[in-house]
Amino acid sequence: MSREERILKRLRDIGEWISKEIAEGRRPYLRLRERSTSNIVYDEESGEYVIADSFAERSAKHMNQIRAFANTVRIAMFVAELIRRGKTATLRETYYQGEAYGVFFKDQQESNERIMDLETLLDVPREDFHIFPEERSFVYGPLEVEVTEGHETKRLRLDVIEDGIAIGPKLTTARFIKESLKEKHNGRYDIERVIAIESGGMFSRLIEERAHERFNAILIHLGGQAPRATRRFIKRLNEELGLPVYIFTDGDPRGMHIAMVIKYGSAHAAHVPGLATPKAIRMGVRATDIQEYKLPSDKLSEIDKKRLKDLRKDPRYQHKFYQDQISTRLKIGRKAEQQSFARYGLAYVINYLERKFRLLEEMREENRLPP
Repeated sequence: MSREERILKRLRDIGEWISKEIAEGRRPYLRLRERSTSNIVYDEESGEYVIADSFAERSAKHMNQIRAFANTVRIAMFVAELIRRGKTATLRETYYQGEAYGVFFKDQQESNERIMDLETLLDVPREDFHIFPEERSFVYGPLEVEVTEGHETKRLRLDVIEDGIAIGPKLTTARFIKESLKEKHNGRYDIERVIAIESGGMFSRLIEERAHERFNAILIHLGGQAPRATRRFIKRLNEELGLPVYIFTDGDPRGMHIAMVIKYGSAHAAHVPGLATPKAIRMGVRATDIQEYKLPSDKLSEIDKKRLKDLRKDPRYQHKFYQDQISTRLKIGRKAEQQSFARYGLAYVINYLERKFRLLEEMREENRLPP
């Protein structure tokens, strides 16, 4: 039985159970693993946070749950249709298609939540039932990959255009052509690292300043909070090519958490294993960088402060290093963007990265790298 056939069988089983409950005068419900920071645990083997065993219900018994229950069932019907027809849909298309059946989500987030409900119900990621996000993350660097589309296999270099190559489902599963990489005399590849960059503007700046050549790096534009496909791609670069991963984000609570999700996984996607890169390192912008480099900055908003206080309680931030980082940011009370280095000139960010890499190498030699 194929993967799609197993999913269809599971959907039929759920549908038959719901029909039976209704026919016998009972109000059906769906039992799902709870997706929250209180229901994630650290898995020693994989080095990531995974979903634990606390469950929640989407039930037709309670007025405040009927909408979520009905919309999850509607998404399940749409997924069955996609699989039977051999079609795919984006998250946005899934949001809009509901209107054809009288299902009106209040916003995209509500639609996405119901899709994640279905993931936990079926115990498979949304990609397995043909729903994908739109590509908003890109990669650029001297690596050749082999992509299969239907019965055709193509080879593609990731530095063919300076806009970068979109990281979608095909690229995520592409084969890395190691023979395309030049090897140094010690057996190491010419590519030495991956730099994951929060903003598109900084991604373009680093390409223009030839950062991929200066640092022998593959550059990845995260597009803000990195999509799952991008996190999976980063993990493969780290594990299959042995490339250390450095994360360069804004100096604010959001940037801090973008890096943490790459390292240890997302609470919302803890039910989907294999996305985390535990050895990845956030290189900046740190709170202390704002002071050291006298960067243009803004005050932390009340929302920022609340977010930092919430992160203090998050199981992923319990190590002393992260608790100290949060305390320092609250004490300084400022935040700064990656682009703020431009106050010293457009190319100054290269000087910052050079200093950071030297510092991190010293910390590595002294066994002082953060967890």
